Amino acid sequence: MSSLLGLEEERGAADAATSYENEQQAAQVRGGANSFYWIAALSAINSLMYVFGSPVSFLAGLDLTQLADGFVNVAIENGEPAALKAVAIVFDFMLVAVFAFFGYYARKRSSAAFAVGIGAFEMASHSFPKVRITESGNRSEFRTTGRPRS
Repeated sequence: MSSLLGLEEERGAADAATSYENEQQAAQVRGGANSFYWIAALSAINSLMYVFGSPVSFLAGLDLTQLADGFVNVAIENGEPAALKAVAIVFDFMLVAVFAFFGYYARKRSSAAFAVGIGAFEMASHSFPKVRITESGNRSEFRTTGRPRS
């Protein structure tokens, strides 16, 4: 009887619309979760460029890793052992692993992974003043070039 009234066709159209909305939401979740993977990948590339002594880095990586690398560079230039660079690299890749972890669980639609990941990104990227290393005689020193972004 319902097929005579056309009710099944309406239900099928409603199911198709709901399915389309779910697919759109899933695509948005994947896109947001992939941001954590991009942050991790660019930070890993920045860390590898630091290991090989490149003066270039990506702006989209984590500022905290670059700050740690800068502190280690200044310490090494001021007489600390070069093995200290390994500490910075381990720290950098621990942060990379944390952001890959956020990406993995965010793709599984964990709202906690999104919330904590976004908070961690804000803390690791925007809470530090921009620092530049300047040469003063034969010693390097840090100087801030701006206020922390808020």
